[in-house]
Formats: sequence, structure tokens, C-alpha cells
Amino acid sequence: MKKLVFVLFSLLLLLSSCASESTQSNHKAKDVKRTIDNAKVVGLSEISFVDKSIPRSYLKIYIDLLSKDRVNIAAPAIFRFELYNYQPYITNKRGKRVFIWKDIDLRDQKSAQKHWRSIFSSYEFNLDLPVALSNKKYLFVATVIVSANKRIETSYVIGYQNAR
Repeated sequence: MKKLVFVLFSLLLLLSSCASESTQSNHKAKDVKRTIDNAKVVGLSEISFVDKSIPRSYLKIYIDLLSKDRVNIAAPAIFRFELYNYQPYITNKRGKRVFIWKDIDLRDQKSAQKHWRSIFSSYEFNLDLPVALSNKKYLFVATVIVSANKRIETSYVIGYQNAR
């Protein structure tokens, strides 16, 4: 009888230690910091006129930063944006560069919060253009500078609603 009680007690002790290890591993998994693995320009991005009487345009761009497990994350980075004429029938789709914006540094939390839209889990950028864009398609290129050794580039064909 004593052996049976001892075996049951040992089994109970063994099972309880296994359960605590699995909950500890779950907590460790949640504490792992996600890093940027990929970026993409979201389809909500658009070109708009500032005013019909003023020959200027602006772009509203949404960028998703994705971790290895494809989860949208808010992470520190520097963003570089360029706009090119779109050339659809050439291997290199970049035509002549239309405009390049100054780098936007979002490595500190205060500046990052100005651009983060939690409802979309994306960064939002309003980019002014000193010229009005014609009614055609353009290639928007975003470079996300994660560190000195890591840059992620993504591109997106953008135009007005009725662009050909």
C-alpha cells in the first residue's frame, strides 16, 4: 500500500512539473521580441490633389511591417520613399524618377506613434509633392532601413482612380 501511495505521489509530482514547464515556455514565447522580416505597401494607398487650383499632389501611403510569422508589427526603422514613372513592359519597371522624399526616422517611440495607425496595424505617411501628377500610373518604392546591415525594399504601382 505504501508503494502504491508513493508511486501515485511521484506521478502527481511529475505531472505538475511538466505542466509548469509548458506554461513557462508559453510565457517565454510571448516575451520574444519580433523583428522586421518583410514590408509591403497596403492597397489603401492613394494619390490625391491638394486643391484643383494648386498644381500639387500628395500621396497617402500605408506600410505594413511584417515579422517572420507574418504578423504586422510596430518596430523602429527609417523609411525612404521614391516615386518613378511606371514602365509596364520593361524588366526594370522604374522609369525616370519623379521625386524622392527625405528619410523619415521612426526609431524613437514618439515619432513612430505619429504615424502608427493601430486600426490598420500599419504606418501611415502623408507625402506632399511639389508638382501635380498626370493621370497615369507610377511606381512607388519604399525602402525600410532596419539596421546598418538590413534594408527591405517594396514597391507598389499607384495612380489616380481613373488612371490607364
